[in-house]
Amino acid sequence: EADMAHLLAAELGVGLEFVLLERDDIRRHLSSGRIDIMMAGFLVTPERAVDVHFTAPYLNSTLGLVVPDHERGHFDTNKKLKEIESMTIAAVNLPYYSKFVERNLPNLKVVPIDSPKEFFLAAPGEFDALLLSAEVASAWTLVYPSYTVVVPKPRTVTAPIALGLPRNAPKLSDFVESWLLLQHESGALKILQRYWIQGEGAKSKEPRWSIMRDVLGWAD
Repeated sequence: EADMAHLLAAELGVGLEFVLLERDDIRRHLSSGRIDIMMAGFLVTPERAVDVHFTAPYLNSTLGLVVPDHERGHFDTNKKLKEIESMTIAAVNLPYYSKFVERNLPNLKVVPIDSPKEFFLAAPGEFDALLLSAEVASAWTLVYPSYTVVVPKPRTVTAPIALGLPRNAPKLSDFVESWLLLQHESGALKILQRYWIQGEGAKSKEPRWSIMRDVLGWAD
């Protein structure tokens, strides 16, 4: 999304400023004009759509569960989840998807939290899992490597991600909608997705030459 923001700013011929906000404040700041556009993995929900104009989705995110790595086998299928008598799941400001989970898995209790960090720093036993976008969750597991992301099979749930715009700026919305369509058709969005999400831009670096490894063979 940061690369997308730079591309859009260049297209408009304007400067770019990133503003750090709490997600609960986004709709208010869009309406007030403090920010012009929301570009940060913004999941489309009916509640948000009341105050925010969503573009067509540019990415579909897969909902997953963050669980302790050694317990992943308990959560990897829908059948196993339904067999659990009771479980407490933390969810970050996702009321629409939390209700979806509760309807389909009534044995689970969903508790709202403000940040994924609350889950990772919680007391042992407070939460059994964290409901989160699998793509976002993968980044958190790099910080907390004792956890892993599980997407229960065979039924997976995807959530559309779109850009959020003020409802009182129709010209800006029309421009961004058309621009986003052109980025999709040109393949630019696919390039960004392959680089940032699928990791195709990552390259392994050769270690520096050393006597111990390259001459004596004492190290790998």
